[in-house]
Amino acid sequence: MRFINKEHRNKEFDKYILECQPNSWKNVITAKKLTLHKHLWVEQKGLCIYCEQAIPFKRQKSKNHPSHIEHVKPKGDERFKHLEFDQNNLAVSCNGSDCHLKEVNENNFCGHIKDRAGRDHIYDEQLFLHPFENKDIENCFAYDMDGNITAANETEKADYTINLLELQHPDLIDMRRTQYQIFLEEMANGEDVNDLLNNNVSELPSFYSMLKNFFVL
Repeated sequence: MRFINKEHRNKEFDKYILECQPNSWKNVITAKKLTLHKHLWVEQKGLCIYCEQAIPFKRQKSKNHPSHIEHVKPKGDERFKHLEFDQNNLAVSCNGSDCHLKEVNENNFCGHIKDRAGRDHIYDEQLFLHPFENKDIENCFAYDMDGNITAANETEKADYTINLLELQHPDLIDMRRTQYQIFLEEMANGEDVNDLLNNNVSELPSFYSMLKNFFVL
């Protein structure tokens, strides 16, 4: 997970909420959700807010797109009902599977699994490492070459966050391991690590924080 600066808001979405005052997220019109999705995707440089796999850009409304607009502090929790339309609580999350596979079993990790009712791990505001509020969040996690993620700093919070989001799911471990190998091959082919991990681009490579963990001093 990486810190996301929420300095720039989507003014069109804010204007819509102010003027139309929808009473629930399901009543927000699809076109406005799509506009917001695009804004958040750009803000996150194309990566899932939690696992950091690359998400395809959503050009048009589609029920089959492998991501959704995520309420970081769950909208179903009465404590956070007032944040339902607040962009400081909204992000793009994957649907819990590899975004580049056509046939998948969804909801294995990230946003949807976080909010699933009846789980042992319930959202705890004091323990969850929030990607908009924790500027050092990248330093709270460590990775190995086999694709595992573990706590590095603030270990209680990091362990809690990993468990809540299922960031050690076998599919994610495989995806991170594969990305590490791809990156090694790109470097062996003469690619410059500074170019590959340049943060001043519109789209970052999958598992950017993991790659930085290995290749940026």
